[in-house]
Amino acid sequence: MLILTHEACLGHDPGKLHPERPDRLRAVLAGVEEFAAQQPVEIREAPQVTREALLRVHTTAYIDRLEKLFPNEGRVQLDPDTIMSPGTREAVYRGAGAMEYAVDEVLAGRSKRVFCAVRPPGHHAEAELSMGFCLFNNVAIGAAKALDAGLERIAIVDFDVHHGNGTQEAFYDDGRVLFISMHQYPFYPGTGDLTETGCGAGEGATVNLPFPAGTSGDTYRAAIEEVVVMERAWCSTRNEGSAPASIDRLNRQRQITVTSNPAAGKSQAEGQQAPRMHTNSPASRARSSGVLSIFRVSLFMGRRPSARRP
Repeated sequence: MLILTHEACLGHDPGKLHPERPDRLRAVLAGVEEFAAQQPVEIREAPQVTREALLRVHTTAYIDRLEKLFPNEGRVQLDPDTIMSPGTREAVYRGAGAMEYAVDEVLAGRSKRVFCAVRPPGHHAEAELSMGFCLFNNVAIGAAKALDAGLERIAIVDFDVHHGNGTQEAFYDDGRVLFISMHQYPFYPGTGDLTETGCGAGEGATVNLPFPAGTSGDTYRAAIEEVVVMERAWCSTRNEGSAPASIDRLNRQRQITVTSNPAAGKSQAEGQQAPRMHTNSPASRARSSGVLSIFRVSLFMGRRPSARRP
């Protein structure tokens, strides 16, 4: 396994009591050391992202605005959650650059698996908006690069207490990208409802699994085994006429999320119409045999925040 990281990612410092502080990455790197003692790994420094890669996801105006705001001293607060320090610029460029480099390595056949140990996170960042600790959407940047390289089917699995609104937005109308999110709902940032399934060519390619607070591990495991794994298989299979699979998946989604909280589930089941699923699924439209799966995991270190957090 190839592991990409960089010391500069520790230099992004939004404050000692901020939930997204350098200790997060230190904890991940400690886990990497334990893993490396048992499995062969190669650790490389993450390069800085190219502007071309950024522009596949973010607007020129947004990138230029951040460039003007990156501080040389002190801190700059972009929103109630997102704060920049003098080390932020290199950290975000290395974080996004890790994803760009990882995709290059996999597509060239030099690596089969790449783990990016970087920060700050990115799944809340939208095309021209920073939010929830996130400035550049690293995963979306990697997926967009893979699409540009010719891949026609990509799966992104986002598991976090909060919904990955930025990543969903980036590919909401793109049937080549299957976006699956498991998250607490309702919660920050307010998106990720079961009925958000994509639009246009991407209808049916967004799969949200919104769980109420206190959902058990058994329910979460069921979601992975009965929806996530089967969705990835659906995404990987050339199979015309896959509408029944789409309908069956929706039923599994509703069953899992409803039964995880009977009280909330009753209201959900009675009060919502089933999302209309596109009969021409992303799987049936896809022609390439290559599938790129990008996984994201976020760790909380120290005190759990009481307000909105990614």
